[in-house]
Amino acid sequence: MALRPFGLGVGALVLLAGGTTTACGGDSEPTSPQQQENQDFLDVLEQQDVLSTKTDKGLIQLGRSVCKNSDAFNSELSYLAVAELQGQDPSLDQEEAERVMQAAIKTFCPGREG
Repeated sequence: MALRPFGLGVGALVLLAGGTTTACGGDSEPTSPQQQENQDFLDVLEQQDVLSTKTDKGLIQLGRSVCKNSDAFNSELSYLAVAELQGQDPSLDQEEAERVMQAAIKTFCPGREG
């Protein structure tokens, strides 16, 4: 599998198409809070140049899994959560996995930020 710059997938095209539809006066469905969280998460990873072989949907699932891992919130054990992320997506290096974890905590785990 080839690495692709994250955030340039279908999600970005859908947003562009939705924006174009709205600008042309067409009907568009409002974005749900969960869809907005997902896009915020993807935007953070794109800004931080995280590369992954996963699709946007796969990265979102990976990010949402962080909230279920209590090690991610324990500074002494956070390395275990990072290792687990790398196990789920071997294309991430340690720094990228840390960025995914930090973005996930900020976006998907309200009130759990360190």
